[in-house]
Amino acid sequence: MGRSQIGILAAYLMLCGTAGASPSMEAISKVVAAATAIQGDIAMAQKRFSVMSRELAETERCAARELLGTSIDFRQVTDQAIVVGRIVGEMKSVEDQSTLRRHLGQVAYHVAAIGENDIELVNDLMANLTTPEAIAGATVLRDKMIEVRDLLKPLASERP
Repeated sequence: MGRSQIGILAAYLMLCGTAGASPSMEAISKVVAAATAIQGDIAMAQKRFSVMSRELAETERCAARELLGTSIDFRQVTDQAIVVGRIVGEMKSVEDQSTLRRHLGQVAYHVAAIGENDIELVNDLMANLTTPEAIAGATVLRDKMIEVRDLLKPLASERP
């Protein structure tokens, strides 16, 4: 799923939310599938960034380690939303599904809130990187974090 398709899906979910309707199970499944793919991209970018950062000067390596840790923490929080989204699709009981949809909204809200802080921290840490490879690697991580945060944001409850 390309970035423009993810944007369209996010816009659809946002419209559903503003119209008072909750996202359909099909929409939730598509978001979960797209978020899972992006999480895989983040994991690969983390691996590449980790390997590349071993060759950096000490000051840059310190910023890279912190940046990597922040992206790992963010990915773990995002994994929670993905797991809950998968489980929602497996629920047969309408009552159970409704309960899990509320929980998904809370977890997605958590992802959006933490994502804002983590993305800001990554941006701040990028200022300490000077090598083109480190800047490029950090940019990929940040952009993928933004992508998955924006994808999950429309599923978030307004008040957890």
